[in-house]
Amino acid sequence: MRVEAGQLDAAARARSRFRFLAGLALAALAAAALAAAGALFLALDTRPRVPAMAAPTAEEVGGLKKTLERQDPRRLKPGEMGTLSLDRRE
Repeated sequence: MRVEAGQLDAAARARSRFRFLAGLALAALAAAALAAAGALFLALDTRPRVPAMAAPTAEEVGGLKKTLERQDPRRLKPGEMGTLSLDRRE
């Protein structure tokens, strides 16, 4: 029996629709995998974004220890508040 174009039976239309949806799902899955791989590639960087600071010198460490000893919170009276401000290098 010969079937004219446009006269596909219901089973053939269902198969055709299933193939289309399966292909669409496969394309969506491939696009999602490609997007995830691209996001991972963009997230990883070969060099750090924040430059490394030089190691503190013994003089700087000594000065910081003296500052912390002067501002020791254990020496505060009950209910009293203290503040400590450090610059970036400290």
